[in-house]
Order: sequence, then C-alpha cells, then structure tokens
Amino acid sequence: MERAQADGAARARTLHAERSRLDRIRRTTPARRALTQLLADRAALGVVPPLPEDAAAQYQQAIAAREQAARDLVREQDLLATVEARRAALPEQAPILAVADAIDALAADRQRIAGALKDRETQRVLAAQHAATMVDEGRRLGLALAADDLAGRIPSALDRDAVNAVLRRHERLSGQHAAAVEQVGAAVVRVEEAKAALAATVAATMPATLPATASDTAVAPLEPLRATIDAVKLEGRLDAELDRADRAASAAATDLGRLMSALPLWDRDAAALVAAPVPMDAEIQRVTEVLTARADEVRATDVRLAEHDRALTDFTAQALADAAAGEPPTREVIQAARLRRDAAWALLRRAWLDGGPAVTAQERDALGVTGELGAAFAGLIQQADRLADQRAVEQERVVAIEQRRAEQVRRQALRDADQAARQAAMSRLDATQAEWHALWQSAGIVPAEPAAMREWMQKRTVVLTAHAALLTAERALDGVRTRHAAAMSALSALLPAEAAKANGSVSALLQMAERICKGREEQATRVEKAREAVAAAVAEETKAARRLEDIEAALAAWRAEWAQVARTLSLSAEVPAAVGATALTLWSAIDTANRDRRDALQRIEQMTASIDAFTTEAASVVGRVAPDLAGDPPLDAVATLAQRLAAARHDARQRQELTDQAAAVRGKIDTAEGQSQAAQDRLEALRHQAGAADQDALRDTLARWTALRELAAKIAEREAELRGLDDGKTLAQLAAEADGVDFDSLPAQIETIDRELRLISDAELVHHETMLRLKQSQAAMEQGRDAAASAQVMETALADMGDIASRYVPLRMAHVLLRAGMERFRRQQQRPLLQRAGLIFARLTEGRYDRLDVDEDEGGEAFVIACQPDGSTCPAGRLSEGTLDQLYLALRLAAIETDARATEPLPFIGDDLLVHFDDRRASAALRVLADFSSRVTQVILFTHHDHIADMADANLASVHRLAAATVS
Repeated sequence: MERAQADGAARARTLHAERSRLDRIRRTTPARRALTQLLADRAALGVVPPLPEDAAAQYQQAIAAREQAARDLVREQDLLATVEARRAALPEQAPILAVADAIDALAADRQRIAGALKDRETQRVLAAQHAATMVDEGRRLGLALAADDLAGRIPSALDRDAVNAVLRRHERLSGQHAAAVEQVGAAVVRVEEAKAALAATVAATMPATLPATASDTAVAPLEPLRATIDAVKLEGRLDAELDRADRAASAAATDLGRLMSALPLWDRDAAALVAAPVPMDAEIQRVTEVLTARADEVRATDVRLAEHDRALTDFTAQALADAAAGEPPTREVIQAARLRRDAAWALLRRAWLDGGPAVTAQERDALGVTGELGAAFAGLIQQADRLADQRAVEQERVVAIEQRRAEQVRRQALRDADQAARQAAMSRLDATQAEWHALWQSAGIVPAEPAAMREWMQKRTVVLTAHAALLTAERALDGVRTRHAAAMSALSALLPAEAAKANGSVSALLQMAERICKGREEQATRVEKAREAVAAAVAEETKAARRLEDIEAALAAWRAEWAQVARTLSLSAEVPAAVGATALTLWSAIDTANRDRRDALQRIEQMTASIDAFTTEAASVVGRVAPDLAGDPPLDAVATLAQRLAAARHDARQRQELTDQAAAVRGKIDTAEGQSQAAQDRLEALRHQAGAADQDALRDTLARWTALRELAAKIAEREAELRGLDDGKTLAQLAAEADGVDFDSLPAQIETIDRELRLISDAELVHHETMLRLKQSQAAMEQGRDAAASAQVMETALADMGDIASRYVPLRMAHVLLRAGMERFRRQQQRPLLQRAGLIFARLTEGRYDRLDVDEDEGGEAFVIACQPDGSTCPAGRLSEGTLDQLYLALRLAAIETDARATEPLPFIGDDLLVHFDDRRASAALRVLADFSSRVTQVILFTHHDHIADMADANLASVHRLAAATVS
C-alpha cells in the first residue's frame, strides 16, 4: 500500500512538471514566435546608422520648408517687378510741393476773403445810411450841420443822464400836483356827502328792512330768531345733504341690481342670498383639497401606467432581441451535465478504486454513453466545463437577461397594482364629487368646479357688501329727512306765514330769517358809521390841502434847476420840459447812429487790409510756381493752386507707398532665400549623419531607420510579455523546450494530465484512509491489552474518519469553487464598480481626483488609490478626513447604483453625511445626491446644520425643517 502511495506521488510530481512545461509552452509560444519573426525582420534591415529620434520629421519639415520658400520667392519676385513698374510710371516730384504750406494757408483763407469782399460793400452802404440818419435828426433839432460836426456836439452820456433825471423829476412832480388838486376837491365833496348821509340816517324811522310782502306783517322777536338761525346753521347744509343721501341710496340700489344680475347660479333676491346657508370657507377648502388630491391621484396613476406601458414595451423588444441572439446555457442545463459527469465518476470509482462490480450496459444507457465509460467520461467532463465556460463568457448577458425578466415581472406587477389603484382613485373621486354637490344642496345651488365656486363666493361677498351698503344708505336717508323736517318746522314757526309758504327749502327760509334779523342789528350800526365817516372826511380834506402846498414848493425849485441843464441840449431856458424830452431822444438817436457809423468805418478798414494782404501773398505764390495764372483773379488762382497741390500730394503718397511696398517685398525675398538655405542646410546635416551620398539614399536610410525603431518598440513589447510568462527561462531555452511539441494538441494533453491528476488525488485519498485504518489496527494489536475495547474505539474512530473524509471532499471542492467564484466576481464587478465610483468621486472633489484604481501591498492585500489628472496617485489611507469621507460616499453610491440595476432599490437615507465637508465639498455632494435621486432612488438626508439646508438648491431638493422635540 505504501509503495503504491509512493508511486502515485512520484507520478503526480511527474505529471505536475509536465503540465507546467506544457502550460508554459502554450503561454509563451505565440509571443516567442512573434518575437523570433521581429528579430528576423530587424536582421533583414541590415546596419542602419544612428539618427535622431525625429529624423524623419526633420526631413519632411525641411523638404516642406524648402518647397514653400521656393514658392514664396517666385511670388515675391513677381510682386517686386509689378511694384517697380508702377512706381516708374508715376510723374516726377512737382515743384508745387515746396510751397505747399503757403498754398494751404491761402486755400484756408480763401473763403474768408471772399466773404470780406462782399461784407466791405455792405458796410460802406451802412456807414452812409448812419450819416444820413445823423443829419436828419440834427435838422429836427434845428441844427443844419454835417455828420462830423454833429458828432462833435453830441452831449456826453453823463449830461444826458442828468437831463433825463431832471425831466423824470418834473414828470413826477406834475403828476403829484394834479393828483393833489384832485384829492382836495374830492375830499371836500366827501365831507358834504358824509354830513348828508348822517342826517338821513338819523332821520330814518323804519325799525328793519322787510320784504314787500311782509311789510305789514308782525315780526318775530330778535333773540329767539337769532338762536334758531344759529341752531339750523349748526346742522349744516341740510338741502345738499338730503340730495346726496337720496342719490347715494339710488346708486346703491342700482349697484345691487347690477351685481345681482351678474351673479350666476342665483335667481332670487339679495335678501334670500343673505339668508342662504352656503358652506363655510373651511369646509369648501377641505372638500376642494380632497377633490384636488383625488384628481391628482388619478393623474399620477395615469402617468405611472404610461411609464409602465413604455417600460413593458421596451422589455418586449429586448426579449425579442435576446431570442434572436440565442439563449445561453441555463443553470439547469449545466447542472444536468454536471450530474451526468458525477454519476459517471461514481461508477468509475466503484469499479476501479473501490473494487466494486463493473459498470453495466444499463448504467451506461442511463447516462447516455455508448462504448467504454472511461473514454466517455472525458467527454462528459468537457461537455460540463464547456457549458459552464459558455455561461461564464456570457455571464453579463445572462445577468442582464435575468435582471430584465425580473424587472419585467416587477413592472407588470406594479402596473396591475397601479391599475387597481386608479380604479380605486376614480371611485374616491366620484364619492368626493357627490360630497361636493351635497355641500351646496342646502343653499339650493348646483355647484360648478371648485375654482368657479370660489369665484362665485367672491362675487357673493361683493353682492352682500352692496346689499349692506344699500341698507346703510337708506338708514342715512331717513336720518337726513328727519333733521331736514325739524329745521323747516323751527324756522317756519318764527317767520311770517307768507314767507314760510313761499319756498320749501331750508336754505331759503334761513336766508329770509337772516335778512329780517340783520335789519334790526344794522340800524344802529349805520348811524355810528355815518358819524365816523364825517370825521374821517374832514381829516382827509385837511391832509390833502397840506400835501398840495408841499408839491407847489417843489415845482418852483425845479424850474430854477431846468434853466441850468437846458443849455447842454442847445436849448433856451424858456423851452418847456416836453421839448427837452424830445431833444434828449433826438440826441440819443444821433449818438447811436454815430457809433454805428464809426464801427462800420473801422470794419471797412480792417477788411481792406486783409484783402490786400491775401492778394499780395497769392500773387507771390503764383509768380513762383504758376505764372500761367498771373492774369486770373486772386480767389480763382488760389482755387486752381489748391487743386494742383492735391494732385501732386496724391502722386507723392502713391510713390512713397510703392517705395515702402518694394522694401517690404525685398525683405520677404531675403527671408524666403534664408528659409530655403536653412532647409537645405538641415537636409545636408541629415545626409551627413546618415552617411548618404544623395537625397534618394537619405530617403531610403530614413525609411529603414523608421522601420528599425518600430521593430525595436515591438521587440521590447514582446520581450516584456515573455518576461511575465517564461518562468525565468531564456528565449533559446523556451525554443528548445517547445521543439517537437504540437502546439494545437496542447489543450488536449493538458486536459488529459489534469484528468489523471484528479484520479491520482482521489486514489491518494483512498490509500490514505486505508493506511490510516491499517495503522490503527496494527497499533491496537501491538497494544495487546483491552483488545475488545480498542477494537471498539478503532471502529468508532474509523466511522468518524469515514464521515469526516466523506464530508472533506465536497467541502474542499466547495471551498475551491467559492474562492474561484469570488475571484471571478472581483474581476467582473470590481472594475465597473471602481469606474463608476471614480466618476462620482471626480464630481465630489470637483476634478481634483479624476478616477479610482486598485493596487496591492507587499503582502498581496489590495487597497484603493485615488488618481489625479496629472498622473500622481494617493492611497486611500493617506487622504484627508474630508476627502476620505468623499471616497466612502462615492463607493457607497456606486455599489447602490450597481445593486439597483438588479433589484428594486430602497431609499438612500443619510445622517449628517456632510459633517466633515467644507462649503464647497458640501455643495458638490448635494449636487451629486440630487442627481443620484433623479436617476437611481430617493435620497433622504438628515442634518442638524442650518448651512447645509441653506445650500440645498430649491430646484434640486425639498427642505423640511422638523420641529425640535421637547425633552422632559
């Protein structure tokens, strides 16, 4: 048994070594063959001189630069010839440019001189007119003198002002004298009239002034009448107040009628509307909110049903696409293949290892195997593995199909539930509509929609307000009517009967009473005023007489002063003051005309000097540069000179522009020649580096150099690939190892070795169990004491060992399969999860880190690293606390998003997730959570920080502030 066990172990080591060799050949042969071919290609290129890495680019750039420089040179040389020809065609420099400043000055002054010629004649005419005016005004003064003589006799402004002051004083005294005489006469008349009025007033015997119709009627006592008048006045303007109250009541009735006619749903009067038991606002609001909620329920279920229908349609289309692509192997098919494989292995073990009966034909038929079972067993293994591999390859599609089927079932269930919910919502909506109609039934109204009824209630409020206003206006009208009647009664009782019946208004009766009352009050007042008027008239007469004497004395003093000032106007002292005023006006006119004449003569002198200077300068310039214009008028000659100067300047500018353009073109020609020479120099340098005789040889060398660099890069890639697969062997060793091996048969050879290794492993397990039992039996027999008990213990131990051994194989297999499944899950899921988490992490950090990756430490433990845009990385353990919280949040959101694709997602609830975030990080996290809520599942974030709630955008989040709990 031990020898068999040792043989099996040796055979297993041999098989393991052979399997490692074959697996290495299988892994390295493609890369080794490719590397050998690349080395052969490199050898075929021969020896290539070393060149710069960018030699090809330098060559292409130099060729392009040389060609471009040649094109630029031809273009600029053609342009230079054109410019030179145009410049040669221009006329020579004109002499007129030497006097350009003088011509510019003359041209600028030409318009002014032309105006001066016209204005000089106008000023001459004006000077003659002013001289004639002076002579005419002198004749009116009685002076037959020429204009120059009159100018010498014009009084000064100071003298004229003195005369004017004397004349104004005479005018003022004359007016005062006439007024004083008139006042004295009027005062005498007023004294006589005041005395006559006093006599008449004293003689008057009538007690009061009464209307003609009441002169013979008894008059009421004065005191009661005055008290009644004052009391009625205190009541105000009763007639107008009564009219306003009546109009207000009529307007209120009209408004109420108009509002009642505009009120829908009501055909009774306003009093009935006031008494109608309409619902309370709270009840209307409650039912309206319920109706709105019920309608919203129906609309929401309609939206969800439409969404479900779209999703189910998409699922149907995807199922058709999946069916067209073919169904991958199901778990049941794979399980059936594995059961057939395991059943075949059980039969082989029974027959080959356990020494049991041979496999019968019926057992082979039950497995669907023809021929020898050992040969068919390999096919069963390959079939089960192939199905499992196929399902593993299409795992993502399988998972997607299963997820879609589960989602389709879930969507259909949700649609059925929403359909039932819609029917229930419609029932609730109908019930609420019935409640709405019942709410208005007691008021006798068939209601419209809530919005229309809210408007109706507003109109009803307006109608009720108008009705109240009408009642108030009617009450006010009754009060005014009562006060009006009382006033009429009180006045009528104190007035004569004829006067009380004459007019029905309070104001008319009040006026009549005032006249009667005032008649008696004014009698004594008139007598006293007459006496006062007589005294005032006498005093005024005395005052007027004294003022007349003062004015006559002032007039005598004026006459003496006038005799002195009249001589300054060439007048005699006996001339009246009116003549002096006329003379003063005439001398002022002569002075004004003289000043205007003098100004005109000065302007004529100035213009003549300017015209003569312009004419002299124009003649000088014409004589120097344009003798042909000597006979033309100066203004015309200057205009012609200006035109000739403009043409000469245009030619000069054009000549200078062409000269500058030619210089610029020559510079470009020099530049093009320099660029062409530089490109040629670069080509020559490359040719010398390549050791090429000419340009064609240089192109060939560059092509071989480029190919050599590409081959070197590919060889380095293949060598790096082999270093990861060659287990430390050289290329020659790998080639020798693969010599004589059929590469296409390697998978079958490896599978055969694996199958034999599994059989050896199972046989080793059986041998181990058998050896263990034998050693235990031997130990028991050697012990020699308590053989029966030892035998019993041995049997018990053997039973336990058998049980443990029977459980070890499936447990070990489960362990291996679980580890393999976990590793495969990690390979399949880790990369998408990290990619999605990296995108979320980039948004949370606002681009500071753009992705996430996984690395391993020296012990083989994996850890997450954060990568920055510049390529630098930072392990998760070295991130700051806030950034680490952002990383955890990104990983958590990515995992939830991945899980949500397969199952119905639950709401994401976070409690103060942003406690370690500053404002920028918190704002970025809120935007990420809002996006996550819109795409994946609902997000609920609790926080006790007000600034976090304030940062939540109203368009992205709904903030609910909870009331603080009271702790007792």
